[in-house]
Amino acid sequence: MSLKNPKQKMSKSDADIRSRILITDTPMEIHHKIRLALTDAGSTITYDPEKRPGVSNLLEMFSHAEALTSGPSGTTGRSPTEIALEYENSSFKALKQDLSSKLIEMLGSIRERYVEIMEEDAKVVASGSSEKESYLGMVARKGAEEASANAAITMRQVRTAIGLS
Repeated sequence: MSLKNPKQKMSKSDADIRSRILITDTPMEIHHKIRLALTDAGSTITYDPEKRPGVSNLLEMFSHAEALTSGPSGTTGRSPTEIALEYENSSFKALKQDLSSKLIEMLGSIRERYVEIMEEDAKVVASGSSEKESYLGMVARKGAEEASANAAITMRQVRTAIGLS
């Protein structure tokens, strides 16, 4: 959910860039956005989505990030309630610091690969070489070929169904 309004989905179209975490965000940007994330009145950390949507949103993000970084697929992290119990005597600052570290861990390799692909593609495009295809160009071409093959099958089925073949 949004870092600024926990009752709304996190969205790229939100005017406030601090409302979302992007895979292109640097670790510093992630720390900053989480530090500014909305929490609720009160000084304790509890999981109650109805009465405490701000802190509950952070706990849910923590739970999901933990599940994605906890090891072999199929393993799950702790529930938001379990995480809240761990942090019940801690500050919001401590929760946010640990959450931002967990998000950085989760997104780190994805961000690195994204940057690598963009840099490699920029070099291919800048070289002007017609012999070497960029990675994104290859992905787009293969996707178009697959879509065309699927469309041909569908069109044959449609023509047969309406008696045109």
